[in-house]
Formats: sequence, C-alpha cells, structure tokens
Amino acid sequence: MILNIDNPKDKVYFDRLQKGRGIKLIKKYLPHLYVHKQFYVVDSIQEWEQIKDNFQGMVTVRTDNKLGQPIPATAGTTCEKNSVVAYMKKP
Repeated sequence: MILNIDNPKDKVYFDRLQKGRGIKLIKKYLPHLYVHKQFYVVDSIQEWEQIKDNFQGMVTVRTDNKLGQPIPATAGTTCEKNSVVAYMKKP
C-alpha cells in the first residue's frame, strides 16, 4: 500500500507507524520544522517504481515499523532516486 502524507485518507495509517506518526505530528503541530516536500510510505520495490517519477534527483529513505513491533535498526540514507532500489534490497 502506498501512503501519501498529503492524502487525508492516508493520514490514519501514519498513526500506525513509529516514525511516520512522529513526522505526521511534526507536520501538524510544528509546521515550521517540517522540511519534507513530499512524504510517502511504500512496502515494496514495486510500489517505489510506481511513485519514483514524483521525485526529482535526491530522496531521503528511512526504515519504519508498525507501533508495538520491535523498533528496526535505525537506517536511512539520502541518495539519488535511482539508488533507492539498491538500498531497499540490502538485508
């Protein structure tokens, strides 16, 4: 499922994510600190392929997990959008 933080229908799903929920709250209550031009959640490489043309050159990629599940190792990178698939394939 592709989630877009700017889509009102998707906002409820952001509350189920550990980091995504925090970003949603920053956007709502501290908009002057919200620096993201776009914010999506994708679960697979196939979903990334569907939205990658929405981005220009550089993107920031982060891992996340649902609330109540073990926190994943903090991982993320800022890279060219063409490198996102390689990042997602890393174990």
